[in-house]
Amino acid sequence: MIRRLIVFSLLLLIIWLGIPALMAQADIPPIVLRALSPAAVIWLTAALALTALVALLWGYGSRSGFLLTAAGAVGLWFGVPSLSRQSFIVVRTENVLALIWFGVSLVFTAAVIFAVGRFLRQDAMMRRALALVDRAMENGLALYDRRGRLRWSNFSAQRSLSPETDYLVKRALQTGRAASKSINTDETHRLKIQAAPLGDGMVGVIMTPTRSEPDQFYEQFLRRIVHDMRNPLAAIIAHAGNLRAISADQNSIVPADQNSLITIEHEAQRLTRLVDSILFDARLAYVPLALETIDLLDVIEEVYYQYDDRAVREQKTLQIEIPTESARLEADHDLLIRALSNLVDNSLKYSRPGASIAISLEAPAKQFILNVRDTGDGIPPEYLPNRIFEPLVRARSGDSGSGLGLSIVKKIIDLHNGSISVQSTLGKGTTFTICLPKS
Repeated sequence: MIRRLIVFSLLLLIIWLGIPALMAQADIPPIVLRALSPAAVIWLTAALALTALVALLWGYGSRSGFLLTAAGAVGLWFGVPSLSRQSFIVVRTENVLALIWFGVSLVFTAAVIFAVGRFLRQDAMMRRALALVDRAMENGLALYDRRGRLRWSNFSAQRSLSPETDYLVKRALQTGRAASKSINTDETHRLKIQAAPLGDGMVGVIMTPTRSEPDQFYEQFLRRIVHDMRNPLAAIIAHAGNLRAISADQNSIVPADQNSLITIEHEAQRLTRLVDSILFDARLAYVPLALETIDLLDVIEEVYYQYDDRAVREQKTLQIEIPTESARLEADHDLLIRALSNLVDNSLKYSRPGASIAISLEAPAKQFILNVRDTGDGIPPEYLPNRIFEPLVRARSGDSGSGLGLSIVKKIIDLHNGSISVQSTLGKGTTFTICLPKS
Protein backbone atom coordinates (compact mmCIF):
# COMPACT_ATOMS: atom_id res chain seq x y z
CA MET A 1 0.00 0.00 0.00
CA ILE A 2 2.78 2.44 0.90
CA ARG A 3 4.57 1.73 -2.37
CA ARG A 4 1.43 2.50 -4.35
CA LEU A 5 0.91 5.77 -2.51
CA ILE A 6 4.50 6.74 -3.30
CA VAL A 7 3.99 5.95 -6.99
CA PHE A 8 0.76 7.97 -7.12
CA SER A 9 2.46 10.91 -5.40
CA LEU A 10 5.29 10.84 -7.93
CA LEU A 11 2.80 10.79 -10.82
CA LEU A 12 0.96 13.80 -9.41
CA LEU A 13 4.26 15.67 -8.99
CA ILE A 14 5.16 14.91 -12.59
CA ILE A 15 1.86 16.07 -14.04
CA TRP A 16 1.50 19.20 -11.87
CA LEU A 17 5.17 20.27 -11.69
CA GLY A 18 7.15 18.37 -14.29
CA ILE A 19 4.94 19.06 -17.30
CA PRO A 20 4.55 22.81 -16.54
CA ALA A 21 8.35 23.02 -16.29
CA LEU A 22 8.65 21.45 -19.74
CA MET A 23 5.98 23.79 -21.08
CA ALA A 24 7.89 26.76 -19.70
CA GLN A 25 11.07 25.59 -21.47
CA ALA A 26 9.05 25.32 -24.69
CA ASP A 27 7.77 28.89 -24.25
CA ILE A 28 4.15 27.74 -23.92
CA PRO A 29 2.25 30.34 -21.88
CA PRO A 30 0.83 28.89 -18.66
CA ILE A 31 -2.73 29.07 -17.37
CA VAL A 32 -3.48 31.96 -15.05
CA LEU A 33 -6.07 31.47 -12.28
CA ARG A 34 -7.16 34.66 -10.56
CA ALA A 35 -9.38 34.79 -7.49
CA LEU A 36 -11.50 37.95 -7.41
CA SER A 37 -11.91 37.97 -3.63
CA PRO A 38 -10.83 36.14 -0.45
CA ALA A 39 -14.23 34.46 -0.42
CA ALA A 40 -13.45 33.08 -3.89
CA VAL A 41 -10.26 31.45 -2.54
CA ILE A 42 -12.23 29.83 0.26
CA TRP A 43 -14.93 28.65 -2.14
CA LEU A 44 -12.41 27.17 -4.62
CA THR A 45 -10.46 25.37 -1.87
CA ALA A 46 -13.65 23.90 -0.37
CA ALA A 47 -14.98 22.85 -3.80
CA LEU A 48 -11.72 21.13 -4.80
CA ALA A 49 -11.42 19.36 -1.42
CA LEU A 50 -15.02 18.15 -1.58
CA THR A 51 -14.55 16.94 -5.15
CA ALA A 52 -11.45 15.01 -4.12
CA LEU A 53 -13.45 13.45 -1.28
CA VAL A 54 -16.17 12.45 -3.78
CA ALA A 55 -13.57 10.60 -5.91
CA LEU A 56 -12.12 8.92 -2.81
CA LEU A 57 -15.50 7.73 -1.52
CA TRP A 58 -16.49 6.56 -4.99
CA GLY A 59 -13.37 4.40 -5.17
CA TYR A 60 -13.85 3.17 -1.60
CA GLY A 61 -17.39 2.07 -2.42
CA SER A 62 -19.21 4.04 0.27
CA ARG A 63 -22.60 4.68 -1.37
CA SER A 64 -24.26 6.80 1.26
CA GLY A 65 -21.16 8.89 1.88
CA PHE A 66 -20.57 9.26 -1.87
CA LEU A 67 -24.10 10.50 -2.64
CA LEU A 68 -24.10 12.99 0.21
CA THR A 69 -20.65 14.35 -0.62
CA ALA A 70 -21.40 14.48 -4.36
CA ALA A 71 -24.52 16.53 -3.67
CA GLY A 72 -22.44 18.91 -1.57
CA ALA A 73 -19.82 19.24 -4.31
CA VAL A 74 -22.45 19.99 -7.00
CA GLY A 75 -23.97 22.60 -4.72
CA LEU A 76 -20.60 24.28 -4.22
CA TRP A 77 -19.61 24.26 -7.89
CA PHE A 78 -22.92 25.47 -9.31
CA GLY A 79 -25.19 26.66 -6.52
CA VAL A 80 -22.87 29.17 -4.82
CA PRO A 81 -21.84 31.01 -8.05
CA SER A 82 -25.50 31.09 -9.21
CA LEU A 83 -26.66 32.62 -5.95
CA SER A 84 -23.89 35.20 -5.89
CA ARG A 85 -24.47 36.13 -9.57
CA GLN A 86 -20.83 37.09 -9.99
CA SER A 87 -17.62 35.44 -11.09
CA PHE A 88 -15.36 34.06 -8.37
CA ILE A 89 -12.47 32.82 -10.48
CA VAL A 90 -11.06 34.07 -13.79
CA VAL A 91 -9.16 31.53 -15.97
CA ARG A 92 -6.96 32.96 -18.67
CA THR A 93 -4.59 31.34 -21.15
CA GLU A 94 -3.01 32.24 -24.48
CA ASN A 95 -2.43 28.66 -25.67
CA VAL A 96 -4.92 25.83 -26.07
CA LEU A 97 -2.27 23.27 -25.05
CA ALA A 98 -2.12 24.79 -21.59
CA LEU A 99 -5.89 24.50 -21.29
CA ILE A 100 -5.76 20.85 -22.41
CA TRP A 101 -3.02 20.14 -19.84
CA PHE A 102 -5.09 21.73 -17.11
CA GLY A 103 -8.18 19.67 -17.94
CA VAL A 104 -6.24 16.42 -18.28
CA SER A 105 -4.42 17.08 -14.98
CA LEU A 106 -7.71 17.58 -13.16
CA VAL A 107 -9.16 14.35 -14.58
CA PHE A 108 -5.96 12.43 -13.86
CA THR A 109 -5.87 13.71 -10.29
CA ALA A 110 -9.46 12.59 -9.77
CA ALA A 111 -8.59 9.16 -11.22
CA VAL A 112 -5.62 8.85 -8.86
CA ILE A 113 -7.77 9.73 -5.86
CA PHE A 114 -10.36 7.19 -7.05
CA ALA A 115 -7.63 4.51 -7.27
CA VAL A 116 -6.41 5.39 -3.78
CA GLY A 117 -9.96 4.84 -2.53
CA ARG A 118 -10.03 1.43 -4.22
CA PHE A 119 -6.76 0.38 -2.62
CA LEU A 120 -7.89 1.64 0.77
CA ARG A 121 -11.03 -0.48 0.45
CA GLN A 122 -9.01 -3.56 -0.52
CA ASP A 123 -6.64 -2.97 2.38
CA ALA A 124 -9.54 -2.61 4.83
CA MET A 125 -11.19 -5.78 3.52
CA MET A 126 -7.90 -7.65 3.82
CA ARG A 127 -7.42 -6.45 7.38
CA ARG A 128 -10.95 -7.53 8.32
CA ALA A 129 -10.40 -10.93 6.70
CA LEU A 130 -7.10 -11.38 8.54
CA ALA A 131 -8.78 -10.40 11.80
CA LEU A 132 -11.48 -13.03 11.24
CA VAL A 133 -8.87 -15.65 10.35
CA ASP A 134 -6.80 -14.63 13.35
CA ARG A 135 -9.70 -15.15 15.74
CA ALA A 136 -10.96 -18.36 14.13
CA MET A 137 -7.70 -20.14 13.28
CA GLU A 138 -6.40 -22.61 15.82
CA ASN A 139 -3.07 -22.98 14.03
CA GLY A 140 -0.40 -20.39 14.64
CA LEU A 141 1.04 -18.46 11.67
CA ALA A 142 4.11 -16.23 11.72
CA LEU A 143 6.42 -14.50 9.22
CA TYR A 144 10.13 -13.84 9.79
CA ASP A 145 12.51 -11.77 7.66
CA ARG A 146 15.92 -12.81 6.35
CA ARG A 147 17.54 -11.77 9.63
CA GLY A 148 15.26 -13.99 11.67
CA ARG A 149 13.17 -11.12 13.02
CA LEU A 150 9.45 -11.60 13.60
CA ARG A 151 7.40 -9.45 11.20
CA TRP A 152 3.86 -10.73 11.70
CA SER A 153 2.04 -13.37 13.72
CA ASN A 154 -1.55 -14.23 14.46
CA PHE A 155 -3.00 -14.56 17.96
CA SER A 156 -2.44 -18.32 18.20
CA ALA A 157 1.22 -17.96 17.23
CA GLN A 158 1.82 -15.18 19.74
CA ARG A 159 0.89 -17.57 22.54
CA SER A 160 3.23 -20.29 21.24
CA LEU A 161 6.40 -18.43 20.19
CA SER A 162 9.46 -19.87 21.94
CA PRO A 163 13.23 -20.30 21.53
CA GLU A 164 12.43 -23.51 19.60
CA THR A 165 10.68 -21.37 16.97
CA ASP A 166 13.71 -19.08 16.62
CA TYR A 167 15.96 -22.14 16.31
CA LEU A 168 13.89 -23.63 13.48
CA VAL A 169 13.76 -20.28 11.65
CA LYS A 170 17.55 -20.03 11.91
CA ARG A 171 17.91 -23.56 10.49
CA ALA A 172 15.54 -22.79 7.61
CA LEU A 173 17.54 -19.64 6.77
CA GLN A 174 20.87 -21.48 6.94
CA THR A 175 19.88 -24.57 4.95
CA GLY A 176 17.27 -23.09 2.62
CA ARG A 177 15.02 -26.04 3.46
CA ALA A 178 12.02 -26.63 5.68
CA ALA A 179 12.63 -27.58 9.30
CA SER A 180 10.14 -29.02 11.77
CA LYS A 181 9.94 -30.14 15.37
CA SER A 182 7.29 -31.28 17.86
CA ILE A 183 7.33 -30.18 21.48
CA ASN A 184 5.20 -31.20 24.44
CA THR A 185 3.19 -28.39 25.99
CA ASP A 186 1.75 -30.60 28.74
CA GLU A 187 1.02 -34.27 29.37
CA THR A 188 -1.62 -34.59 26.66
CA HIS A 189 -0.86 -31.77 24.20
CA ARG A 190 1.89 -31.33 21.66
CA LEU A 191 2.77 -28.54 19.27
CA LYS A 192 4.21 -29.23 15.84
CA ILE A 193 6.31 -26.32 14.55
CA GLN A 194 7.25 -26.08 10.86
CA ALA A 195 9.47 -23.36 9.39
CA ALA A 196 9.91 -23.06 5.62
CA PRO A 197 11.58 -20.49 3.30
CA LEU A 198 9.00 -18.53 1.26
CA GLY A 199 11.19 -16.51 -1.09
CA ASP A 200 12.58 -12.97 -0.85
CA GLY A 201 14.41 -14.13 2.26
CA MET A 202 11.18 -14.58 4.26
CA VAL A 203 10.43 -17.63 6.40
CA GLY A 204 6.91 -18.81 7.21
CA VAL A 205 6.12 -20.69 10.42
CA ILE A 206 3.07 -22.89 11.01
CA MET A 207 2.27 -24.12 14.53
CA THR A 208 -0.19 -27.00 14.69
CA PRO A 209 -1.49 -28.05 18.11
CA THR A 210 -2.34 -31.74 18.54
CA ARG A 211 -3.91 -33.66 21.37
CA SER A 212 -2.78 -37.16 22.21
CA GLU A 213 -5.03 -39.57 24.06
CA PRO A 214 -2.64 -41.82 25.98
CA ASP A 215 -3.71 -45.15 27.36
CA GLN A 216 -5.05 -44.95 30.91
CA PHE A 217 -2.29 -47.22 32.18
CA TYR A 218 0.39 -45.07 30.61
CA GLU A 219 -1.10 -41.90 32.08
CA GLN A 220 -1.13 -43.42 35.60
CA PHE A 221 2.37 -44.75 35.08
CA LEU A 222 3.59 -41.33 33.97
CA ARG A 223 2.22 -39.62 37.05
CA ARG A 224 3.64 -42.25 39.39
CA ILE A 225 7.11 -42.05 37.87
CA VAL A 226 7.21 -38.26 37.78
CA HIS A 227 5.95 -37.64 41.29
CA ASP A 228 7.31 -40.68 43.13
CA MET A 229 10.79 -40.95 41.65
CA ARG A 230 12.04 -37.97 39.67
CA ASN A 231 11.36 -35.31 42.29
CA PRO A 232 13.18 -37.17 45.12
CA LEU A 233 16.07 -37.93 42.77
CA ALA A 234 16.38 -34.26 41.87
CA ALA A 235 16.50 -33.39 45.57
CA ILE A 236 19.19 -36.03 46.22
CA ILE A 237 21.34 -34.69 43.38
CA ALA A 238 20.97 -31.08 44.54
CA HIS A 239 21.79 -31.79 48.20
CA ALA A 240 24.72 -34.07 47.31
CA GLY A 241 26.16 -31.28 45.18
CA ASN A 242 25.69 -28.77 48.00
CA LEU A 243 27.42 -31.04 50.54
CA ARG A 244 30.30 -31.66 48.16
CA ALA A 245 30.73 -27.93 47.63
CA ILE A 246 30.69 -27.32 51.39
CA SER A 247 33.18 -30.07 52.15
CA ALA A 248 35.53 -28.70 49.52
CA ASP A 249 35.85 -25.51 51.57
CA GLN A 250 38.93 -25.84 53.79
CA ASN A 251 37.31 -23.69 56.49
CA SER A 252 34.19 -25.84 56.63
CA ILE A 253 33.49 -27.67 59.87
CA VAL A 254 31.22 -30.16 58.08
CA PRO A 255 33.05 -33.49 57.77
CA ALA A 256 32.24 -35.23 54.52
CA ASP A 257 33.79 -37.85 52.31
CA GLN A 258 34.24 -36.30 48.87
CA ASN A 259 34.25 -39.69 47.15
CA SER A 260 31.00 -40.72 48.85
CA LEU A 261 29.28 -37.49 47.86
CA ILE A 262 30.47 -37.82 44.27
CA THR A 263 29.17 -41.39 44.20
CA ILE A 264 25.77 -40.35 45.58
CA GLU A 265 25.43 -37.60 42.99
CA HIS A 266 26.65 -39.82 40.15
CA GLU A 267 24.37 -42.73 40.99
CA ALA A 268 21.35 -40.45 41.48
CA GLN A 269 21.94 -38.99 38.02
CA ARG A 270 22.27 -42.47 36.61
CA LEU A 271 19.00 -43.52 38.24
CA THR A 272 17.32 -40.41 36.81
CA ARG A 273 18.41 -41.40 33.31
CA LEU A 274 17.14 -44.92 33.96
CA VAL A 275 13.74 -43.56 35.03
CA ASP A 276 13.56 -41.43 31.88
CA SER A 277 14.42 -44.44 29.72
CA ILE A 278 11.82 -46.65 31.45
CA LEU A 279 9.25 -43.92 31.00
CA PHE A 280 9.99 -43.63 27.29
CA ASP A 281 10.03 -47.41 26.91
CA ALA A 282 6.55 -47.52 28.48
CA ARG A 283 5.34 -44.91 26.00
CA LEU A 284 6.37 -47.15 23.12
CA ALA A 285 4.21 -49.94 24.53
CA TYR A 286 1.06 -47.94 25.26
CA VAL A 287 0.96 -44.92 22.94
CA PRO A 288 0.37 -45.36 19.17
CA LEU A 289 2.64 -43.81 16.56
CA ALA A 290 1.90 -40.22 15.56
CA LEU A 291 2.35 -40.87 11.85
CA GLU A 292 2.86 -37.96 9.47
CA THR A 293 4.72 -37.27 6.24
CA ILE A 294 8.27 -36.27 7.19
CA ASP A 295 11.59 -35.79 5.47
CA LEU A 296 14.47 -37.90 6.78
CA LEU A 297 16.84 -35.09 5.80
CA ASP A 298 15.13 -32.88 8.39
CA VAL A 299 15.55 -35.60 11.03
CA ILE A 300 19.25 -35.94 10.26
CA GLU A 301 19.86 -32.19 10.27
CA GLU A 302 18.00 -31.75 13.56
CA VAL A 303 20.10 -34.40 15.28
CA TYR A 304 23.25 -32.93 13.77
CA TYR A 305 22.50 -29.46 15.16
CA GLN A 306 21.61 -31.04 18.49
CA TYR A 307 25.05 -32.67 18.94
CA ASP A 308 27.40 -30.52 16.85
CA ASP A 309 28.43 -28.23 19.73
CA ARG A 310 29.05 -31.19 22.02
CA ALA A 311 31.27 -32.85 19.40
CA VAL A 312 33.35 -29.67 19.11
CA ARG A 313 33.71 -29.43 22.91
CA GLU A 314 34.89 -33.05 23.06
CA GLN A 315 37.32 -32.50 20.16
CA LYS A 316 35.47 -34.89 17.89
CA THR A 317 34.08 -34.52 14.37
CA LEU A 318 30.39 -34.91 13.56
CA GLN A 319 29.39 -34.80 9.90
CA ILE A 320 26.44 -35.69 7.70
CA GLU A 321 26.39 -37.18 4.21
CA ILE A 322 22.94 -36.75 2.67
CA PRO A 323 21.53 -36.53 -0.87
CA THR A 324 20.06 -33.34 -2.26
CA GLU A 325 16.66 -34.93 -3.01
CA SER A 326 14.07 -35.13 -0.25
CA ALA A 327 13.52 -38.45 1.53
CA ARG A 328 9.85 -38.47 2.49
CA LEU A 329 8.04 -41.24 4.31
CA GLU A 330 5.22 -41.83 6.77
CA ALA A 331 6.74 -41.94 10.26
CA ASP A 332 6.68 -40.57 13.80
CA HIS A 333 9.01 -37.59 13.68
CA ASP A 334 9.76 -37.47 17.42
CA LEU A 335 10.49 -41.19 17.70
CA LEU A 336 12.93 -41.17 14.79
CA ILE A 337 14.66 -38.17 16.34
CA ARG A 338 14.98 -40.13 19.60
CA ALA A 339 16.34 -43.23 17.83
CA LEU A 340 18.97 -41.36 15.84
CA SER A 341 19.88 -39.22 18.87
CA ASN A 342 20.53 -42.34 20.96
CA LEU A 343 22.91 -43.70 18.32
CA VAL A 344 24.83 -40.43 17.96
CA ASP A 345 24.96 -40.02 21.75
CA ASN A 346 26.49 -43.49 22.09
CA SER A 347 29.04 -42.76 19.36
CA LEU A 348 30.15 -39.60 21.17
CA LYS A 349 30.12 -41.26 24.59
CA TYR A 350 32.24 -44.25 23.56
CA SER A 351 34.88 -42.51 21.47
CA ARG A 352 38.03 -40.59 22.28
CA PRO A 353 39.13 -37.08 21.24
CA GLY A 354 39.95 -37.01 17.54
CA ALA A 355 37.28 -39.56 16.64
CA SER A 356 34.81 -38.94 13.83
CA ILE A 357 31.08 -39.71 13.66
CA ALA A 358 29.24 -39.66 10.34
CA ILE A 359 25.50 -39.84 9.64
CA SER A 360 24.71 -40.87 6.07
CA LEU A 361 21.57 -41.63 4.08
CA GLU A 362 21.09 -43.73 0.96
CA ALA A 363 17.86 -44.16 -0.98
CA PRO A 364 17.73 -47.29 -3.14
CA ALA A 365 14.53 -48.41 -4.82
CA LYS A 366 12.36 -49.67 -1.94
CA GLN A 367 13.90 -48.40 1.29
CA PHE A 368 15.97 -45.74 3.00
CA ILE A 369 19.29 -46.82 4.49
CA LEU A 370 20.51 -44.70 7.39
CA ASN A 371 24.04 -45.29 8.73
CA VAL A 372 25.74 -43.98 11.86
CA ARG A 373 29.47 -44.69 11.65
CA ASP A 374 32.11 -43.85 14.23
CA THR A 375 35.79 -44.50 14.86
CA GLY A 376 35.22 -45.12 18.55
CA ASP A 377 36.05 -47.91 20.99
CA GLY A 378 33.86 -50.55 19.35
CA ILE A 379 31.61 -53.24 20.87
CA PRO A 380 32.89 -56.57 22.23
CA PRO A 381 32.09 -59.43 19.81
CA GLU A 382 30.13 -61.44 22.41
CA TYR A 383 27.40 -58.76 22.29
CA LEU A 384 27.07 -58.93 18.50
CA PRO A 385 24.94 -59.03 16.48
CA ASN A 386 21.74 -59.04 18.58
CA ARG A 387 22.49 -59.10 22.29
CA ILE A 388 23.47 -55.42 22.32
CA PHE A 389 19.81 -54.56 21.55
CA GLU A 390 18.41 -56.43 24.55
CA PRO A 391 17.01 -54.38 27.47
CA LEU A 392 19.37 -53.59 30.38
CA VAL A 393 22.42 -54.92 28.51
CA ARG A 394 25.57 -52.84 28.93
CA ALA A 395 28.58 -53.92 26.91
CA ARG A 396 31.10 -52.13 29.12
CA SER A 397 31.73 -52.65 32.80
CA GLY A 398 31.17 -49.56 34.88
CA ASP A 399 28.97 -48.06 32.20
CA SER A 400 26.75 -45.32 33.63
CA GLY A 401 24.09 -45.80 30.96
CA SER A 402 20.63 -47.22 31.57
CA GLY A 403 21.07 -50.21 29.28
CA LEU A 404 17.83 -49.27 27.51
CA GLY A 405 19.09 -46.87 24.82
CA LEU A 406 19.71 -49.38 22.02
CA SER A 407 16.69 -51.42 23.08
CA ILE A 408 14.55 -48.32 22.62
CA VAL A 409 16.13 -47.65 19.22
CA LYS A 410 15.27 -51.16 18.05
CA LYS A 411 11.68 -50.88 19.28
CA ILE A 412 11.24 -47.58 17.44
CA ILE A 413 12.59 -49.04 14.20
CA ASP A 414 10.43 -52.16 14.60
CA LEU A 415 7.34 -49.97 15.07
CA HIS A 416 8.14 -48.41 11.68
CA ASN A 417 8.43 -51.88 10.04
CA GLY A 418 12.15 -51.35 9.62
CA SER A 419 15.29 -53.15 10.75
CA ILE A 420 18.53 -52.25 12.49
CA SER A 421 21.89 -54.05 12.42
CA VAL A 422 25.37 -53.36 13.76
CA GLN A 423 28.93 -54.06 12.71
CA SER A 424 31.77 -53.31 15.09
CA THR A 425 35.45 -53.94 15.68
CA LEU A 426 37.12 -53.26 19.02
CA GLY A 427 39.41 -50.28 18.83
CA LYS A 428 38.32 -49.34 15.30
CA GLY A 429 34.71 -48.29 15.45
CA THR A 430 31.06 -49.19 14.99
CA THR A 431 28.46 -48.83 12.24
CA PHE A 432 24.72 -48.97 12.94
CA THR A 433 22.54 -49.46 9.85
CA ILE A 434 18.81 -48.62 9.89
CA CYS A 435 16.58 -49.71 7.00
CA LEU A 436 13.16 -48.01 6.69
CA PRO A 437 10.66 -48.95 3.97
CA LYS A 438 9.55 -46.19 1.64
CA SER A 439 5.91 -45.11 1.86
